[in-house]
Amino acid sequence: NSAKFFGQEVQSENPVVLYVCGEGFRGVNNRGMAMCEHYEWSAKKFSLTTSAVYFFDPASLNELQENVQAMKRNQLNLQLIIIDTMNANFAGGDENSATDAAMFIKKLQEIIKIYPEASIGVVHHTGHMDKNRGRGSSAFFGSSDTYIMINRDDETVYINCTKQKDAPEFSTISGRITKDHE
Repeated sequence: NSAKFFGQEVQSENPVVLYVCGEGFRGVNNRGMAMCEHYEWSAKKFSLTTSAVYFFDPASLNELQENVQAMKRNQLNLQLIIIDTMNANFAGGDENSATDAAMFIKKLQEIIKIYPEASIGVVHHTGHMDKNRGRGSSAFFGSSDTYIMINRDDETVYINCTKQKDAPEFSTISGRITKDHE
């Protein structure tokens, strides 16, 4: 299977995305299903949680790990795990604490050990005073391989790479916001 993302060729054999939705479930579900329809993907390629996963609650985290292990046993080609948002899935932790940030990162690493071929993306809000970085502990930035900032104005979305560990940062990607009324 091959597809294009902003004009770039992306290839993966039957990729699956796991979206850990901590907030706005109804809207994300609708957008996910619309995306599956638009790209003619099977709904099986887009797996969405129905509640947050509290990474500091062993039972909640264990349930996520068991689901990822079941995907592995069923030989699904999990390529991307999205945690949206960090704050909604961070209950029981303090995102300003370097210790809690390190614990959250360790728990993400435990999940990626189950599916080492997958990538994990964490949606995180910017700081209230500093809109140029994620809020909370600097350990989040330090432990990230890639850091991407997404900004928008009324008509344009800008995707900027602010950190790329093993390669050059990519050039800014931008696109116009349109509404498809068809």
